[in-house]
Amino acid sequence: MSDLELRVPLHKQVASLFAADVPVFWIPSNHNAGSSDAYDRLWGDHPDGNLHARCVELGGIWVAGLGGVFKGRVWRPDAEPVHPSRADYLEHLPHTTRWRGGLPLRARDAIFPEDLDAMARLRADMLVSHEAPSRHRHSHVAVAAAATTCGAQLVVHGHHHHAYDGTIGFGVRVCGLARAEVFKAAAGGSSMSQATVTPSKARGRTLEEGERIGRFLVIRDLDGRLHAVSAGGVAAMCESDDGTVLMLPGGRLVQVSQPLEVLLAWLNGRGPQRLL
Repeated sequence: MSDLELRVPLHKQVASLFAADVPVFWIPSNHNAGSSDAYDRLWGDHPDGNLHARCVELGGIWVAGLGGVFKGRVWRPDAEPVHPSRADYLEHLPHTTRWRGGLPLRARDAIFPEDLDAMARLRADMLVSHEAPSRHRHSHVAVAAAATTCGAQLVVHGHHHHAYDGTIGFGVRVCGLARAEVFKAAAGGSSMSQATVTPSKARGRTLEEGERIGRFLVIRDLDGRLHAVSAGGVAAMCESDDGTVLMLPGGRLVQVSQPLEVLLAWLNGRGPQRLL
């Protein structure tokens, strides 16, 4: 569920689903942090259902979520991040402007770069997002990157209330949903509101350093964060006392513990594991 504009708590809105023990998951949208009441009806009422930056198995299909919207005060994918993480945002935030001891309400529905890092650690068959990937005219390439790095075959998004069907890079199918449209992912689906998803045994687990997913290589920096990089996305590498420093797009530097020769081998397809 996304684009929810609840007038009552979620448990009351879909009481029949909860009563029947149907799993209920949702992703944040730009409609859920406009007021404390809106926030409490969703986040406060059913926090365990928040699918943002995580993955669950539903009917044999691993579904990942990327909720929220890109905000200039946090991060626009076409510019350098103002705040790469929620911890960084809080560090620069006066205590008097915090909401309930944490992020301001206006930032609770923002996408942070750390969310894309989290997506790279997931394996999913399907990605449900609020923002659109690169197929839509009001799109963000970061959503397409999230789909690619988590291995999704299908992206379903809302936000723009525009029903369409298309594809992005690597043959990933994209379905935009109209207002209040119901989407069903099931074998044999062919219409815009249905799709065939072939589950993979690799989905739902965390990634390992040195693993290759298509053209992407998974590396772990010295802080323990995973990154999915392609050989073409590495501008330069140099040895350091602690391993190797990589220069990624935008001049971003990532330091890893692996020696230079190991990274060269991995980037040339000779990593310890390879998944297509």
